[in-house]
Amino acid sequence: MMDKKPPLSEREIAELLGAKRNALGILGRPMPGGFIQYDAPDLLTAVALAADFKAGGHYKYFRGQRDARWQVVSSFVRANEADRARAITDFDAFYSFACRALHLVPYLQNDDALIATAQHHGLALTNFIDFTHSPEVAGWFASDGASPEDEGAIFLVDPEAERAFDAFGGRVRFIHLDVPNLWRLQAQEGLFLEAPGKFDHIWPLDRIVFPHIASHSSIPRQHIYPDKKSALEIALDQYNVVRRRRVAFDDLLEHMQSAGGVLIEVSDGGQITKEDALAVPPVWIAGPNERWDEVDVNSVGPTLAESLLNSVAALTELVEKRRGCTNLLTVCSDEDEKLQKQIDRVWGGMRPHPYSAEHIARCVVATTKLQRAFQHVNISNGLEQRRIAEMLVGPAIEIEMSTSGENTARAFVNLQALWLTLKQEVRDKLGPVFDPQGDWLARVLGDDWQKPGRNFDGQQLIELFVDQIIPWQVATDRDPVAFSAFHILTLGRP
Repeated sequence: MMDKKPPLSEREIAELLGAKRNALGILGRPMPGGFIQYDAPDLLTAVALAADFKAGGHYKYFRGQRDARWQVVSSFVRANEADRARAITDFDAFYSFACRALHLVPYLQNDDALIATAQHHGLALTNFIDFTHSPEVAGWFASDGASPEDEGAIFLVDPEAERAFDAFGGRVRFIHLDVPNLWRLQAQEGLFLEAPGKFDHIWPLDRIVFPHIASHSSIPRQHIYPDKKSALEIALDQYNVVRRRRVAFDDLLEHMQSAGGVLIEVSDGGQITKEDALAVPPVWIAGPNERWDEVDVNSVGPTLAESLLNSVAALTELVEKRRGCTNLLTVCSDEDEKLQKQIDRVWGGMRPHPYSAEHIARCVVATTKLQRAFQHVNISNGLEQRRIAEMLVGPAIEIEMSTSGENTARAFVNLQALWLTLKQEVRDKLGPVFDPQGDWLARVLGDDWQKPGRNFDGQQLIELFVDQIIPWQVATDRDPVAFSAFHILTLGRP
């Protein structure tokens, strides 16, 4: 007579159904939806359990949600019909902008990169769902903004889940991207699951569930959503400004039409050709490529007295020392909060680009002088701006630039300095002697406003950007700011 096998224990049954062993001894429970649930007493234990699972090779990717009852679906799937239609319009607008904006081309090389960028910066609802390689990051999201009455969850992706999605043959897939300069994605150690609909029928995700009690994530918010911006993220912020203005303008037009107004559409005269744009030197073509974990975002620059803010030599030396840091210096006086913000803006906009240390130093000095001149002036008053411009740089003209065809930036510049940025052959044709009242202004800033490459020398224009155009935009709180001559598509009068 054969001996009967002893009945399986609760743990053996759970493991047979897919529960994973772990060093914390937490037993996974098979749930009606076909997934395994691990119940942790608090957030810290939940994160430790997820980390143990990762170390053991049981689970690869993680997602934190502050309410365990929420389904894991994309923002697009969650949205109603009207919001989905708006999302398509939003993404089309961003796609169009990215195709025209020369400074975004090095980063957004394919549709996945465009969608990932839109997803991470809230530019449009997408079918991408955020996941992370880091249990700690998932724990942060599982607790951020949580209510004590709810339970949080860390969702778990095992190798079998990824294989199931691959075998399904549909558009449910994990996407591993490293978008250059997308610091938010890098800080969160992120990846995406593309899911146009619900996917529980393919493979339900296991999860760790925990109550929201005393424990909180120890990760500072700025390490999840960096408060310092890369070159790409500065451009995205500027796009957001333009987008809000465009929405407000469209709403105004709609109101005018509903009130019986007649709108007349004016064409800009066609597409800008390669010959119309400035020739971009090789060193500027690739664009900055800095990784979040390789840039010094924590150290604070030295505190400088007012006299040193006017010293190009001292600032050049400081720039060389702190080129890899997101903070250049601290302004001496507590009363100079505005100047601090303006210098930070100059540094953030110029530091990643191939400007020399002297270029950046000159721009900081010029910005400081302008800020002092504008201290007791209403900068929204055009006449006051012109008075300050002529006081500081002599005979001046206001110019307007665009980096994508619609996001315009403005600055006052010295007339003769602008003349000297023209190509030599253009100056010879217009008349070799500078004439502040000459017809050249009407041609290069009027007829040819969409053709800066035909008239201007890019390297000379960079010098004008450094000494006058960037400082003026920053000191007058322009938004967006054009930080490079090689990014502009148009240059003319307002």
